[in-house]
Amino acid sequence: MKMGRLGVSIKQHPQTSASSTEKVAVTATTPTPAPQQPEEDYIFNERDVNYYWQEYAGQLPNEQVAIAKRMRHMHPTLLNDTTFEVTVDNDLIAKDFNALVPSIQNYLRTRLKNRKVTMTVRISAPDEKPHAYGRVEKFQMMAQKNEALLKLKDVLGLELY
Repeated sequence: MKMGRLGVSIKQHPQTSASSTEKVAVTATTPTPAPQQPEEDYIFNERDVNYYWQEYAGQLPNEQVAIAKRMRHMHPTLLNDTTFEVTVDNDLIAKDFNALVPSIQNYLRTRLKNRKVTMTVRISAPDEKPHAYGRVEKFQMMAQKNEALLKLKDVLGLELY
């Protein structure tokens, strides 16, 4: 027995190839509609929001590096099942974050799989404790709690910069 007789031909006859492309065209133009099932909104917690908040901050472009760094130091707080709040220091920062609200909400809605996620921006009150961002600010806040740190700094001859 010869090997050539056992194979399958990939050539199509001219008559059958025209009809097969016609069938493909007909099936391609009439897609079968899939039944629409309502999307379920998943429950999330503050830890989930914080995780995806940090993830969003990490994917911001280089032009928004200042906002990205600020976002990395922030921790959104959950107000209710679907709303979280971000506290900022002043009006300028609030303006920047309010411009990003739609983008952040859309990102978190897709990542948390919940279409009702909403974000609010609040300016901190003057009597509210500020968040220390730099080394000097952190040291000053610790020194307010424990004055022995100032004495230790002086004894060791350390400088803050």
